[in-house]
Amino acid sequence: MANVEAFRAAIREASRLAFSAVRAARPAEHFYYFALVTTGDGLRPGPSASSVEGLQRVQAECADQQRAFGIDELRWSEADSPYNLYGDEFFADVEAMFLEGGDHRNLPRQEYRREVELRYRAMEDALLDLDQEGFFGRGPERHAVVVNVVAPGEEDEVQILERATRLNPPESLLQLRRDLGLPGQR
Repeated sequence: MANVEAFRAAIREASRLAFSAVRAARPAEHFYYFALVTTGDGLRPGPSASSVEGLQRVQAECADQQRAFGIDELRWSEADSPYNLYGDEFFADVEAMFLEGGDHRNLPRQEYRREVELRYRAMEDALLDLDQEGFFGRGPERHAVVVNVVAPGEEDEVQILERATRLNPPESLLQLRRDLGLPGQR
């Protein structure tokens, strides 16, 4: 990774545009989750957002298809959100940056690990920047929102919660902790 700060800035701006676009498209909905979705290899992230109303629609669709999923099973599923990859087009520059220099998965093991760590840090820091600006709200409004960087299917509940703990105030994590079956506070 040539420049972590450049990655961070590009991810921050792409995230701002994508998450602003989904909010603008659904102004009456109550968004509770914003995530950058990547892989265990730290490939280019994509945006995902979830709202209470979107979650209710997905649950109703599952019931109509005779697939019984509880809200607690769907609440944090990026793939099941109607807003998964909404605004993904804003990540074109991020994708180009992630592809510069070739496939990092071909690097020697120690360099590869360092590269993945830098990519994850850039993604986390981009969300932290937005949070410090108040993009996800302040006070009680912020406490109703969870932000995270996730690699679905490649992380366990503890890893998901560890990253969420770095990115959110403790009040934001109460429902996530319950749904993941993980007790405790920060």
